[in-house]
Amino acid sequence: MEGNPFLFEGERFHRTFAGGGGWVQDLREAVKEVYPEAQFQSDLVHKTRNVLRKVKKRDERAVLEDLKKMYAASSLEEFQEHCETFKKNWKHLYPEAVPSWERDLPHLTTHLEYPTLLQQHIRTGTH
Repeated sequence: MEGNPFLFEGERFHRTFAGGGGWVQDLREAVKEVYPEAQFQSDLVHKTRNVLRKVKKRDERAVLEDLKKMYAASSLEEFQEHCETFKKNWKHLYPEAVPSWERDLPHLTTHLEYPTLLQQHIRTGTH
């Protein structure tokens, strides 16, 4: 794989991270080369924490309540509905927090394609 920044050894791979925000996409593309059916799920707990870092203390509780609704959604439709509510409620105050959820939506909802019992284990790496 000439020119590929990943080194594959059997089923393991190593990556030299040069920095920059595109490394996650690079990683996904490299994994897809080896495992074309692979699916990706971003960790909702970490995503929530990243958003809360951009929010004023006085708004944290209300923002968290909206984010929890997405976290607890049991269907893609419900997740998208709560995401729209989050966007309406907070985009005007925190324009930098909302686009990351919109941009990453496909990788934030992968867990919803699986049975309910597995969803909690897939949506976050902390279980």
